[in-house]
Amino acid sequence: MPVVWLAGLAAICPMAGAADQATDHDRQSMRRTPVVEIFETWQDSVVFVTGPVVSSGPPPLDEFFDLPTKKRETSVGGGFVVHPSGYILTNAHATAKVIDHKVILSNSKSYPAELVAQVPEDDLALLKIDVGRPLHAVRLAPADDLLVGETVVAIGHPHGLRFTCTAGVLSASGRSTKLLDMKGLRLQNLIQCDAGINPGSSGGPWLNILGEVIGITVSMKRNAENIAFAVP
Repeated sequence: MPVVWLAGLAAICPMAGAADQATDHDRQSMRRTPVVEIFETWQDSVVFVTGPVVSSGPPPLDEFFDLPTKKRETSVGGGFVVHPSGYILTNAHATAKVIDHKVILSNSKSYPAELVAQVPEDDLALLKIDVGRPLHAVRLAPADDLLVGETVVAIGHPHGLRFTCTAGVLSASGRSTKLLDMKGLRLQNLIQCDAGINPGSSGGPWLNILGEVIGITVSMKRNAENIAFAVP
């Protein structure tokens, strides 16, 4: 009976038999979706942005005493290369309170970064690093070239888990939201996606299936599932 059952299964699912006979190269080719292609092509253009954060509260005790067990708060976010000379786009809310910006590439090499400019009303910031070689810059999609329902690939660092790839669909455009990190600021004309976005994903790119950046992660809707926003 098991042999008959398996033969019937092979007849209904011919790909199962094909996978058994395929070479390692063939197996990878069959599994290589557009999302895989996007991640492999553009992960080197994504960076991890971090650095110690300025404390807004009273001076901590470790300013006066040596307390080695106390950990200093650090910012965790992402960004992506917009010019080969080392210019990196990220979020203003991720850079505003950072003392010394540091950028880590996908090869784990770390570089000090200069904060070149900020546009708080759009939650955008520009960093500059010098690595001594041209970097792989992203391609930007034409303005307003968005299709509700199209596939979106997001690369970021949720909770500091570096270079995480997630995918979903473009859920809507023209959204607005407030940012908890920047009081009084309401961002307008955002795009929405149902990909898995978490704290730490900020600053990462949203790419369409052509490998063009259509947005930059700014926030997720708290107390909700799979509702995230990006600046287009």
